[in-house]
Amino acid sequence: RAIERGCSHVTHTFNAMRPFGHRDPGVIGAAMNSDSVTAELIGDGAHVDYAAARVLLRAKGARNVVLITDAMPLAGTADGDGEWEGQAIRVEGGKAVRVADGTIIGGVITLDQTMRNAVAHLGAPLHDAVAMASAVPARALRVGDRYGALEAGLAADFVLLDDALAVVETWVAGVRAYQRSAE
Repeated sequence: RAIERGCSHVTHTFNAMRPFGHRDPGVIGAAMNSDSVTAELIGDGAHVDYAAARVLLRAKGARNVVLITDAMPLAGTADGDGEWEGQAIRVEGGKAVRVADGTIIGGVITLDQTMRNAVAHLGAPLHDAVAMASAVPARALRVGDRYGALEAGLAADFVLLDDALAVVETWVAGVRAYQRSAE
């Protein structure tokens, strides 16, 4: 019913949703069956197992999957125990969990890692992984006329990656904002 009323995007597909059932497919089934809906995929392998992620990608196609991180302020930190907002947490395997009950409270990988994961674990061609992290989200947010591609007239906000898909430089409004130090 939500799609019939204009819903065009599913946030955090699979997460905090009832499981897909063959007699009651729920939100997951509706999202996978609608060409007019884009679906977010937290690409860390922890929030969504790579097997389920491959099913989503096959059902939706790269044109309708938005790669995201579910990143929180702890993004980029190494595995280990710590505290965040007064709660004991453990960072492990690309996610942060609340120690008290093991609930995932966020991701700690970066978007370049989600692209590497899409190529390595989902079998996505490089151009699809890049699009799922740039052009597809821009279109889903209805800002594709300003962002999501390297074209004349669009915002000059982009990230330069090396052959291993690691960040080399970031550019904002045509000005370099970050450059990786020489190795």
